[in-house]
Amino acid sequence: MKLVWSMRFRAAPKDLHFFAIAALAWFLTANFATATESYGSAGEWGLFYENNSAASRTCWAATASFETLEINGSPIYFSVTRHVGSAPSVIVYADQRLPKSAGLKVNVSGSSYRLGSSDGQFAYTQSEAADRKIIDDLKSLDKAGQKDPNDFFVSIPSVGNFSFYANGFNEALKQVLAKCSN
Repeated sequence: MKLVWSMRFRAAPKDLHFFAIAALAWFLTANFATATESYGSAGEWGLFYENNSAASRTCWAATASFETLEINGSPIYFSVTRHVGSAPSVIVYADQRLPKSAGLKVNVSGSSYRLGSSDGQFAYTQSEAADRKIIDDLKSLDKAGQKDPNDFFVSIPSVGNFSFYANGFNEALKQVLAKCSN
């Protein structure tokens, strides 16, 4: 597989429909009775929530990769998700299917974290500790002012690297945590 380079995504309000479509597809596959809503953006991150009830609310911030997969034209999304009553978690997903690969990794500021795949569309970290480390690394990268796209990317062996910017991550995380507080 080869990469097709696309224009860099900016999470401006007019572009939030891009995130909303991916987020809606994600949650529709999990539960047909849910409604996903966008509630803004922070830097490169779109902000979303699903609100069945206060006890089952899910909130997340997502950003899209600069590159798309040649096989389906889908960007790779990186999100930090929080369900009411639980710690935030890291999820990597695509509009369609992620390529099958045992070595999917998130790389932030030189640290590499292995992901597992549950159903081919979503990849998760292996532990809450890994989620915390990735989130802490992203907070530091955003605070430092990321200059190089190679400081934050998802690596898929035999496919390539998918770059992201952490710009706005701290504000996005703050809003996700507040929207889905206990």
